[in-house]
Amino acid sequence: AKTNQTYITHRVIYKGKNHLITKGDNNPSVDPITKSKNIVGRVYQIKRKRKLLHPDTIYLSQSTQYFDAITKCIHQLNHQNIPYVLLKGLILHLYYTNAHPRRRYLDYDILVDYKDHKKIDHILTQLGYVKKDDSMSSFQRRLLDKPIEVTYVKESSTFPIAVDIHFEPVFMMTQIGRLDELYDQKKIAALGELFLKNRRIVKVHNFSYHILSTAHLVAYLALHFFHHNFRGTHRLELLDAVIRKIPLKKHPEEWSEVSSLIQDFHLDGFVYGSFVTLRQYFHTPFPKSFLQNLHIPPCQIQYAQHYLKQNTVFEIKSRAQEGKQLFTNLFYLSPKPWVTKIWVFTKPIVVYMIILSAYSKISLSFLYVWYLIRQKNKNIDILANHFVFIFSQPRLGQYKKPFRIYKIRTMVLGAENMKHELMSLNERTGPVFKIRNDPRYTTVGKFLSHAGLDELPQLINIIKGEMAFVGPRPFPINEATQVPEKYKKRFSVLPGITSSWVIHGQGKLTFDQWMELDCEYVKNKSWITDVKIGLKTVILLAKLTLTK
Repeated sequence: AKTNQTYITHRVIYKGKNHLITKGDNNPSVDPITKSKNIVGRVYQIKRKRKLLHPDTIYLSQSTQYFDAITKCIHQLNHQNIPYVLLKGLILHLYYTNAHPRRRYLDYDILVDYKDHKKIDHILTQLGYVKKDDSMSSFQRRLLDKPIEVTYVKESSTFPIAVDIHFEPVFMMTQIGRLDELYDQKKIAALGELFLKNRRIVKVHNFSYHILSTAHLVAYLALHFFHHNFRGTHRLELLDAVIRKIPLKKHPEEWSEVSSLIQDFHLDGFVYGSFVTLRQYFHTPFPKSFLQNLHIPPCQIQYAQHYLKQNTVFEIKSRAQEGKQLFTNLFYLSPKPWVTKIWVFTKPIVVYMIILSAYSKISLSFLYVWYLIRQKNKNIDILANHFVFIFSQPRLGQYKKPFRIYKIRTMVLGAENMKHELMSLNERTGPVFKIRNDPRYTTVGKFLSHAGLDELPQLINIIKGEMAFVGPRPFPINEATQVPEKYKKRFSVLPGITSSWVIHGQGKLTFDQWMELDCEYVKNKSWITDVKIGLKTVILLAKLTLTK
């Protein structure tokens, strides 16, 4: 660049204790004194008199490399006909503002269908991206039926490039827990399907990209601004640029579509604060009746207005702090009944009380089982014969991931090697091997197995996040690999200690009926269903135990 050339810049002037500070307004929190109340002006142009590297020059250079990385990824998605939409990022900025950005873009977000996740993983791996481990604990991950998003990172010559692959249009802070319990999970999935179905194609620098329709993009960006606790001027700027592409008089149907989407999916309370902030900072033109048509109780309007007075778009806090505040907002703005919202808080306490109560009973059960085994084997030196009270066995769990299941030994040593000799006695169709009165049972083992007491050690698998209380029963690896492809849905959730198959009469069902029950459970999975199956299992085992 030439000396004395004038550049457009994007700086904010803050008044410090002894001097003025200029910083990019997208990240003022670098210095603790750069709060919105200390802003005294802005710098829009800088004339360079010496040969120094200008910030805008860095942004332009970085954006060029970044644009090239996005294009290569999108080219592969287009080539393989994988449905996708770019949710936000550099491409949308270029399309809606027709100018290079004045801030760094280090990641881009793509919404895809989860069924295509393996293809996308292969594409990104081929392009040099590496999957990044998420920040969720195993307990938090266990609450999810499938990953919500996966992040891939690629190291370029000067900076890392990240891509977030979303499997649903996330607007909750999933990093600190299952906050979407306060919003219908089926509606989130339906919103994702709608976004993919109504995507549109735009051209940037003669290359085609799939983005959200204008109405959907307005709703999504408003949700995204809520996701970040109404902070970040660059988020508002993009939303403002998109809205200004919708002429009020020429395209009233577009605003009608935005209103319908927000109301159909009960997003009114979430997006209200975003539009109020937009009008406050940018005077963005949207219909006067738009906010009035949103179905928001007066108390929620007062809450949003009070919250926005206490916060500004220039204040940026850590992600954890944002998450805690968002949880408060989400609890208050959630369309779910108050009883459900309160249950989200009380459920962990109830669960821990049940676990504490069950722990004492389970401990006594273990001692009772051990006593029975010792009594039935008085004449055998258990330790000398390498008799293991609890043993483990390889099984396939969620997404066919192998793990070791724990059980109380109910059969003689070497039972697995005897299976081929007893194949003629198999009472099941399909790839599974089951004999009701298996000759390999020990004297007490038959009772323990039929009473379900041999499954008690699987509480260890639940603690490890490999199993759940309720879910399809896990198969041994050699049997799981033979399950027909049409029943693969059963592997999409965590396996369980009990299942629909257990309470519907295990021995009376064919293999296909068993698999259909598992797939039906996955389709209609809910905590109410789990409670029903759990209670029926307890009643069934009590009857069996009394009978024996």
